[in-house]
Amino acid sequence: MMEPLLSQLGLTSTEAKIYSALLRLQSTTTGPLVAKTSLHRATVYDGLKRLIEKGLVSYVTINDIKKFQASPNPHFFLEKLQREKKAFTQKEKATKEFIQKLALLKNEKDDEEARTFHGLKGARTVLEEVMLHNQYDTLSSKGGRFLDVLGNYIYRWQKTKKKRGVHHRLLVNRSLKNSKYLKNIFAQKRYLPDNQLVPSTTTYIYGNKVAFFILPEKPIVFVIESPELSGAYKHYFNFLWNLAEE
Repeated sequence: MMEPLLSQLGLTSTEAKIYSALLRLQSTTTGPLVAKTSLHRATVYDGLKRLIEKGLVSYVTINDIKKFQASPNPHFFLEKLQREKKAFTQKEKATKEFIQKLALLKNEKDDEEARTFHGLKGARTVLEEVMLHNQYDTLSSKGGRFLDVLGNYIYRWQKTKKKRGVHHRLLVNRSLKNSKYLKNIFAQKRYLPDNQLVPSTTTYIYGNKVAFFILPEKPIVFVIESPELSGAYKHYFNFLWNLAEE
């Protein structure tokens, strides 16, 4: 069947069904399309409108009746593939650079220090350490977990951070964009699709340190002090920041 291939090439399932039917019916009104696709008439109209905007369908009006026809447009499919290829190449390059920098850590043990903090007091200790820096970055996909685990302390911490003028960049899942939690976070925010961030870990990058917050009922925080690791994470963060939406 043609529809699965069309869906892989960037059409929705509805658009693929309508476009496939048009290729078979050639020039037709909406009535035969509704019958051929078994879709609601309004759904067919909406799908035709989107396909026309994509340059995949054209129409003529004869005696006030519109007749639609599929217009094979290979440029639409090729341009989509080229955009995806470019995005993949950028991600691949950033990932390779990130892996190379991580590999350097094996030869730089003298400047490294790793610490583990347990419980609420441990998590607060790390957050107070973060606030001693003029700026920091955060990769956070489950921001609401901080409120669940740390309670109102996190809001008091945010107010103190704002008062001190600490600059904060926050990358967070798009699904949290309008959440009550984020409205009380003083940061420059950008958003990524939900599957781009690790769902159970929040990462703070500050100074020469990287802190990994794992937030079950009793928090666990791993802090690694390493110029190479923090540099690699800053590079990775900047790459994601440039891809994210405001």
